[in-house]
Amino acid sequence: MADKKSLDISTALQRESFRIRTNTLSPLLRKRFSRLTHIERIFYFVVGITMLVLMSSIVFVRMKSYQIDQNTQAMQFDMSNNQTQIEQYNQNVNNLTSQGKVTATAIAVGLTQTPDNILKATK
Repeated sequence: MADKKSLDISTALQRESFRIRTNTLSPLLRKRFSRLTHIERIFYFVVGITMLVLMSSIVFVRMKSYQIDQNTQAMQFDMSNNQTQIEQYNQNVNNLTSQGKVTATAIAVGLTQTPDNILKATK
């Protein structure tokens, strides 16, 4: 009868203790836990800690991988914008240095074009 009283909720509330004593466990559980040696208990504890470390490591690696992917996408976006800007600058340079623009600007300023003064550079 003492075993039933130890597991009774009302008795536990009166004693303000919810600890279950080892002698009140079912015989099957008591046998299973009593058969574990000290080394086995340490082994299971180490296995549990190792699993927790591995799970947290996996989460950390996935978060770092996600962060690197985000950084790579941002850099690719910046590179694309910069390449577009370079192409626009090259187009502007080509427009400004075209023969028609140079000739029109020279005539507007009052310069004249004489084909005899043109020299060709060679390597």
